[in-house]
Amino acid sequence: MTLGLRIFEPKHGHGSLFANPLSSFFNKDEYRKYSVLPEVDVYEAQDRFVISAELPGLKKNEINIDFNDNVLTISGEKKSEEETENNKFIHFERRFGKFERKFRIPDHVDHEKISAVYKDGVLEISIPRIEESKPKKINVQ
Repeated sequence: MTLGLRIFEPKHGHGSLFANPLSSFFNKDEYRKYSVLPEVDVYEAQDRFVISAELPGLKKNEINIDFNDNVLTISGEKKSEEETENNKFIHFERRFGKFERKFRIPDHVDHEKISAVYKDGVLEISIPRIEESKPKKINVQ
C-alpha cells in the first residue's frame, strides 16, 4: 500500500495547499533559514502513519494539533528569550515565531483514535489505519 499521507509544504508552490509568494525568491534551504517550521519525519508502519516533529523548547500546552477535513495541522509559537537587565544578546541563530505544518491524511484512517505524545522536544503523532474492507463473496440463494 502506498503512503497516501501528503505534507503541505508552505515553501513550495507545487502541489501545496497554500502557495508561498516567497518561493520564487528563495530556494528550499534559503527559505528554511528564515522560517520557524519544525523539522518532521513521516513514516508508515504496518497499522498506522506516524508524524514525528522536532519542537525543542516548547511546553506541551504550547502545541496545537487540529484535525479537520482530512487535514492534520500542527501549530504553535516558539517565543524568543528577552534580554534581561544584566544580559544582552550578541548573536542569534535560533528562530522564533509562529509555525504551522499541514498534512493531508488519507481517508482510510481512524481519526477518532489519533494520539500524540510529546517527550524531550519531540512530538509523535500516531494515526491508526482502519482495516480496509475485504471483498466478500455473496452466495445467490
